[in-house]
Amino acid sequence: MASNKDTSTGRKVKILSKIKTDSDNTPCIKALPNHRCWMTSTGRKGLVLIDKAGTQQREIDLSECYNEVFNFDMDKEENAYFQTMETMDHNLYKYDNAEGEIEDFDEIWPFDAWGIHVTKDGGILTAQNSEEEDGKCVLYTSGGEESMVIQYKGENDPYFDYPIDVTDLNTGDICVADLYKPGVFIFDKEGELKTLYSGSNLNLLKNYHPHSVACDSSDNIFILDKENKRIDIIDKDGVYVCELMTECDGLMDPDSISIAEDGVMWVTQYKNETLVIEYIL
Repeated sequence: MASNKDTSTGRKVKILSKIKTDSDNTPCIKALPNHRCWMTSTGRKGLVLIDKAGTQQREIDLSECYNEVFNFDMDKEENAYFQTMETMDHNLYKYDNAEGEIEDFDEIWPFDAWGIHVTKDGGILTAQNSEEEDGKCVLYTSGGEESMVIQYKGENDPYFDYPIDVTDLNTGDICVADLYKPGVFIFDKEGELKTLYSGSNLNLLKNYHPHSVACDSSDNIFILDKENKRIDIIDKDGVYVCELMTECDGLMDPDSISIAEDGVMWVTQYKNETLVIEYIL
């Protein structure tokens, strides 16, 4: 137990463990119940399943794609959807767990998928960026068919500056973190904008920098602000709820966040550290 935080409003945060990895890069993560997590392996040539002590339980070899795994998410059947780091091919891939094979999922040139998220009903959400075109959020079926694209609110009027992460709520609403807008968009399940949270209520020393976003089972939306080293929570309507963690609580250089179905939160940090955290709101 590394640290505890109690606030006057009753919120509690407990760091259960700090996991060090051998990777030179901050790992991508997918939190699971019972204090387990999938993450990119050392060298990012595959995925490993670990527990809160950092003990490896399983490994998936993705070296067939040659390049390092850049981003991924995984469905309940442990099929992985991912993009490689050297993305000259601009492809999304699927690892079929039953067959043990890697398949082409979609060619997204000239885009790269900075955010990949498996929705609660099995769809695949991606936050895609390009140097040549406006960023977009694309929802796929598990078979790789585009079912919705969120990109423009009007003709030549893009929503996004730099969409970097994406998640969904129990209602089917979609949350997109935009690094340079900056803010977190909330769209309904039809792709209509409901609200944009810009962090304007926060007294920040540096520019707002929403780098990663995740939701828990109560539809609380957790926003990781990389620049200000903090995690804040808004509700499903984009209303600010509270500050959860800051640098004072152990966030040194946070990069990404993932929340398991049982409410345990995993946070990756620069220099190969991953925090396993319990919280009470």
